[in-house]
Amino acid sequence: MKEYELKFDRADETVETVVADFILAKILEIPNGTSLIKLFRSAVFSKGPAECSESYIRSDLLKITFRIG
Repeated sequence: MKEYELKFDRADETVETVVADFILAKILEIPNGTSLIKLFRSAVFSKGPAECSESYIRSDLLKITFRIG
């Protein structure tokens, strides 16, 4: 991000399976105990934090696309 003089340093993303607790099940309108995909991401600029996010995705709706190069 040249206009803000920020240099991207790194990002870490973790993907794991979890089970929906009562709160997640209610928000996602799924049965309690349903298998979910949890994504956790943190990104850092050279001057400090850039992003931190945690997402829960119904495994029956998941689609992942990777672009390399």
